[in-house]
Amino acid sequence: MDMEATGSRSAQSFSELTVKKMDLVMVLKRENFYKQSSSQCIERLTTYILDNFSEYKQSKESKSKIKSVLKVFVSKLLQKWKKSNWKMERFMKCNSEWLKNDLVLPAESSINAKDVSKVKKLEADL
Repeated sequence: MDMEATGSRSAQSFSELTVKKMDLVMVLKRENFYKQSSSQCIERLTTYILDNFSEYKQSKESKSKIKSVLKVFVSKLLQKWKKSNWKMERFMKCNSEWLKNDLVLPAESSINAKDVSKVKKLEADL
C-alpha cells in the first residue's frame, strides 16, 4: 500500500517544494528505518522524492541539494527517535508538533537558476 505524495508549492516562494515530515517518517517506518544507517535513510528519502515529485529530474545537482536538506532532517529524526527510547508510540506523541511541520526543499528550477548564475559569474570573471 503506497502513500500518496503530498508535496506542494510554498506560498512564499515559487522555487520551493514542501513535503510533510510525517510522510517522510512513514516512508522510513515502512522500511524499518531504525535498523538502517542514516545514509541509507537519506538515500531512501531521496529516491522517494525523485520518484514522487515531478519537479525533480534525476540530475546530480537535484540529488545533491535534496540530500543536503535530508541529511539535516534525518539527523534530527534519529536524535528524536533515540530520545524517545526507540518506541514509535512515544516518538509520535513527543514529536507531534515537529511532525506537523513541512520540510522545505529547493525546487528543480531554483537549482538550475543557481547553476546558471554561477556560470554567468565565471564568464564575467574571465
